Amino acid sequence: MIQRHVRTHALSARHACHRCGKLFKTVESLRVHTTRHDKSKRFQCSRCDKNFIYPSLLHKHEIAVHEREDYYCVECDVKFKSSESLRLHFKRAKRHRDSTSYKYECPHCPQRFISPSTLSVHLTCSHGAPKQHSCDICHRQYSNKEALRAHAWRLHHGDSTIEGKS
Repeated sequence: MIQRHVRTHALSARHACHRCGKLFKTVESLRVHTTRHDKSKRFQCSRCDKNFIYPSLLHKHEIAVHEREDYYCVECDVKFKSSESLRLHFKRAKRHRDSTSYKYECPHCPQRFISPSTLSVHLTCSHGAPKQHSCDICHRQYSNKEALRAHAWRLHHGDSTIEGKS
């Protein structure tokens, strides 16, 4: 495994696609690429016009797009194509949460929130509260530490020195 990884760093061994000239570090990555050019080696979905380079991708497509919608929320009358989608629905939909989980109350209105960060976002967006967390690199302002951390990860490549001013 490590030997294959080390070979990817060798600059001298490049493999060119005979159709488009694109260069690849390994013969295997070139083989995968060339199957994209050859339409005859693709796996066609029998229910729609999509085709795939691997049987496993075709199988995933058939399940995700064409299989029965087995997962159903009775309360909301909504169907889902996977158990994961239904699980996320239960996690995100307010009507499925226990009211005791809303421990953080807004001091300006009757709304309640599940976490300090969601209350913080509400206070900033709905009541004009200042954003209290600032990026040390670009000085963008955020209403909570989680948003600042996500910003730092996306824009500053996860620089661990960014803590933000509170």
